[in-house]
Amino acid sequence: MIQVFNKMTNEEMEDVDVLRKQKKIDDIDNYMFAIRRNFDFHFFINGKSTENPYYKIDALVWSSIFHEKVPRYSEQVYKMSEYLIQHFEYLKSIKFTDIERGEVDWSSYRVPFNYQQKIQRVNPPLSEDDF
Repeated sequence: MIQVFNKMTNEEMEDVDVLRKQKKIDDIDNYMFAIRRNFDFHFFINGKSTENPYYKIDALVWSSIFHEKVPRYSEQVYKMSEYLIQHFEYLKSIKFTDIERGEVDWSSYRVPFNYQQKIQRVNPPLSEDDF
């Protein structure tokens, strides 16, 4: 195997490197498309969550944003869930020209103090056995 690499020219090595980079880019693109599809389904297609965006938002955030690497019912999951909902509502309230010009206020101050209770009211935490 080492002899094969030794016989490869620099040009051939660059081609291999470019192919690896392209595959990694394709993998990331596919992954991001899948996550976007999940969020589109949550906010625009699924009947229960389009009527009430709080419905199962914590599970979506936990799996899509945190990739299940934080505890399921952690404060981070609830805070990010509320952040997404607040900004989803905010984006619906501004004009498209404001978005085109980049005049979007991504302030974290939109998240209220009772964010965890608001989400748990709709999605009560599961017991250890159910989870």
